[in-house]
Amino acid sequence: MPYLDVSQFTPDDDDLPETELRTAAPAPAAPPLARPSSAARAAAYEFLPVAAASLALLLLTHLRVVHFFPGTEYYDLSWDHHNYIAMATLPSIADFHCSPFCWRIGTAMLVRLLPFGVATGFLVVTSAALWLTGVMMYYIAGALHLSRPLRWTAMLWFFSSPWTIKFCAADFWLCEPLNFLVLALCIYFAVTGRDIPFLLTLALGAAVKESALFAFPLHYTFNARRPLDFRQLRRTALVTLPAVAVLIGIRLAIPALNDYGPYIATLTGPLAAVKPTLISYHYYPMFLDHGLPWFTHPSTDDLQLLTLKTFGLLVILPLFALRRNLPLLLRFSPHIALCLFQVCLIDKSNTERLVVLAIPEMILMSLLGLHALSHRLRISPWAFLPLPLLVMALHLERDPRNLYPAAPVYRQVMLLVLYLAAAAQLPYLWRLTRRLSGHTNADAGDLAARVPQVCS
Repeated sequence: MPYLDVSQFTPDDDDLPETELRTAAPAPAAPPLARPSSAARAAAYEFLPVAAASLALLLLTHLRVVHFFPGTEYYDLSWDHHNYIAMATLPSIADFHCSPFCWRIGTAMLVRLLPFGVATGFLVVTSAALWLTGVMMYYIAGALHLSRPLRWTAMLWFFSSPWTIKFCAADFWLCEPLNFLVLALCIYFAVTGRDIPFLLTLALGAAVKESALFAFPLHYTFNARRPLDFRQLRRTALVTLPAVAVLIGIRLAIPALNDYGPYIATLTGPLAAVKPTLISYHYYPMFLDHGLPWFTHPSTDDLQLLTLKTFGLLVILPLFALRRNLPLLLRFSPHIALCLFQVCLIDKSNTERLVVLAIPEMILMSLLGLHALSHRLRISPWAFLPLPLLVMALHLERDPRNLYPAAPVYRQVMLLVLYLAAAAQLPYLWRLTRRLSGHTNADAGDLAARVPQVCS
């Protein structure tokens, strides 16, 4: 990654506590397995706090949402969850033929394998997927050689996004949480150059949701050595073919019967409420109905829907580091474009939950924006750690019965302005504290030199 200084963030023994160094340092006759044991402990010490914080934030979100459990007022709404419930409860998962839901078998198959009831199974799968995705955001930032405070901030921003956490925690029957995890893993394996794990993750993701395949260009953009790299193009095609085969195989094994009247007439119980929303799932007519209006009648409301109303401050923060974000934006641009294209195949009421699939790249570009702000304000990146928590509190403060999960955009912008105004005072408060404690300015040194370097 030419825009990141890898050398400044390579793990070094100097960063370890003295007691751990004594344990890790092998004696002359020590066996060669002593060193990996120390590395394993260091990895565990890094993983456990991140996993615990991720789990705590997820549990907090669960306490502030109204879940779509059977018997609640939202459960009986004619929404997508009835389709996934049918896939998990019918004698065979192949007995359901309403597309595109019948092709998204991954989540329902996991629920069928778990030793729980249907509702508990979906809740467990959703919670585990969201928890692990939060953890993976930390490691993706680490793979891009970002500093430790920015890695923590990456994880916190994921939980501050209402369309990834709050919405999915409430309507926990959906396949989106597992799709977020598939995307996070694909990004991590693409950045670290691991072909086989990328291939397996993408192939399994094709069974979760078709939009999981949108991650395939990342294998090329993060590993190509030049704009047109034919060798890498072949490698990307090879790791993508199994996922395409899985996608086609599922569609051949489970045909769509949306247009078959006798099958539609057999849908009973909760699925009867879904019948009015079933349409012929053909891409061209859907594009004419839902896609063309985006181009023939564009509006500022549409632009806000695709940006601020979906990502909030994660659209604003990258603007503070436009030059440094350009290489990252170029690498992520194919995936972002595919995420945006989804809205052309469905009505606008589903825009946010589809476009938010691009949340990892928005978080990563926001981190570089925060890094730039830390230099301009002459403060440490740790000072921005509370910002995503405050944004998360702003979203969770809303009435849990309000099905629109995001706080108004103007409130998020006001929060950012007030936070930056307060952060700008930190250098003055630091100097004042040093002066009152009897230290001279010369002893304090240049505060800007204390800010960790992330970019070259």
